[in-house]
Amino acid sequence: MGTFGRTLMLVALVAIATSPALAQATTGQLTGRVLDEDGKGLPGVTIVPTSETLQGERGAISDKEGRFNFPILPTGSYTVTAELAGYQKLELEQVQVKLGTIVPVEITMRKGAVVETVVVTADYPL
Repeated sequence: MGTFGRTLMLVALVAIATSPALAQATTGQLTGRVLDEDGKGLPGVTIVPTSETLQGERGAISDKEGRFNFPILPTGSYTVTAELAGYQKLELEQVQVKLGTIVPVEITMRKGAVVETVVVTADYPL
C-alpha cells in the first residue's frame, strides 16, 4: 500500500472515530467538594451515590482538598451519602444527573455523633 493509500485509510479511520453517532453521551457526571463547618476541604469522606438506575454500587473517598468525582453515571435521580467518623452522616436527595451534564455538589459536614443523619432534599441547578 502506497503513501496515498495509507493517508486515505488514516483519514477514513479518523472520520469514523469522531463521528457524532459515536460521540453521543449516554451518561452524566457528578462532581463536588466536601467542606467542614469552617469552609475547609475535608479529606477522607466516603461519598456514595445511589439510584434505581445505577447497577451495582459506586463510592469514592474525598481527596486532601475534599474533592470527589463520579465521571460516568447513568441519568436519573440520586441520593448522595457522605460519611466520616466524628461527623454527622449527610444525605442529599433528588440530585438530578442529566444526559451529558456535569452536576456540581457542595457538601458541608457538621461535627457530631456518628449515629446522627442530616437529610437535605433539593434540586441542583445545572
